[in-house]
Amino acid sequence: MTSGLAITVAAIAFLLALGMLPLLIQLGHRNKWLDYPGKHKRHKSPVPLLGGTALFLTVWGTIGLSYLFAPEYLHELDPLLPYLFGGAALIYLTGLIDDFRPLSAWFKLGAQAAAGMILFAGGMKIDPLSIPFYGQVSLGNVSILLSVLWVVGLTNSINLIDGLDGLAAGVSLVGVATVAIVGSLYHIGIALVLAFVLIGFL
Repeated sequence: MTSGLAITVAAIAFLLALGMLPLLIQLGHRNKWLDYPGKHKRHKSPVPLLGGTALFLTVWGTIGLSYLFAPEYLHELDPLLPYLFGGAALIYLTGLIDDFRPLSAWFKLGAQAAAGMILFAGGMKIDPLSIPFYGQVSLGNVSILLSVLWVVGLTNSINLIDGLDGLAAGVSLVGVATVAIVGSLYHIGIALVLAFVLIGFL
C-alpha cells in the first residue's frame, strides 16, 4: 500500500465522517435518541446515541469507495470482506439495539463471541503465538478460544472506558496508529487499509 493511497483512504473516511456526523447528531437530538450522564458516564450533557452508526457507515463506505478507485491495492481484502462485514455488522447491531432496548449481559457476550467465531472462520486468528525471547508457538485447537477471547476482551475494554468524552476515541486512535506502524513495517496491506480508515474517522 502506497503512502498516497493511505492518505487518500484516511481522507475519504474523514470527509464521510465530517458530512455524516452533523446529520446524525441532529437526528439524535430531534428524536431524543440521547445518552444521558449517569454514574459511569462523565459527559456533562446528553449526547446522541448514533456514534456507532457513523463509524460503521464511514468504515464500510470508505472501503466501498476505495474499491472503486484502487481495487488493485485491496485484493488482499477480497476473501476476508464477508467475514469482516459479518462480524462488524453483528457487533454494530447488538450495540445499536442495546442503546435503545438494553440487552442482557449474556446476550451481548454471546453476540461478541459469535463475531469472534465469524472472524476465525474467515482465517483471522491468533496462531501461531509469538512469545518474546522464545519464538513462535503453534496453538492448534486453542487458537479459536484465544481468538474469540481477544475479540470479546477488546470489545468490552473499549466499551467500559466509553464514559468520558474523547477517552475511547483517544485510546482507539493510539491503538490503530500502532496497527498502522506494524502494518507498514511488516507490509501487511489489510492492516494498513483498515487502520487508515479508522484514523481518518477518529
